[in-house]
Amino acid sequence: MNQLDTISQGLQTLGGQAVNALSLPSQAVEQLSSAVVMRSQVAATSVLQNWLDAHPIAAWMLHHPIWALALIGFLVIMAFGLLGAIARLTENIWLSLLQTPIKLSQWLFKKSPRLIQHLFAPQQPNRDSKQQLLDAIHQLEELRKEQDKVLEQIKQLLPNG
Repeated sequence: MNQLDTISQGLQTLGGQAVNALSLPSQAVEQLSSAVVMRSQVAATSVLQNWLDAHPIAAWMLHHPIWALALIGFLVIMAFGLLGAIARLTENIWLSLLQTPIKLSQWLFKKSPRLIQHLFAPQQPNRDSKQQLLDAIHQLEELRKEQDKVLEQIKQLLPNG
């Protein structure tokens, strides 16, 4: 019962306030509404101005909308170009990776007869290498003869010689 009394008293108080509000003259209501509108506009404007002060690029874009649209369009075109270049690059990398085993096997099949021939064929020196070998032997013989002469001279110079 106590709760019902408090609720009824609250409703009576609210009703009294509603009657008082309805009895205000229309000018007071208009002044009140215009004051509320003005304060809400000032609050919204100050918040927006503070944000624009903190973000100068956004402020520039707001003050120069045509330039901003042109810049945004240019950036979008550049972004699509960059994405296309990245796509082509990855495509080329994958194609190269997938073609590598095929190219390697083709190279091995082309070179394998030469490699087998080179590994298993007897090595026959060609005429140039034979001539070089003969020249080297001839030089060794000349050096041996010179060495013998020097040894003879050393033996003659020694007192027991």
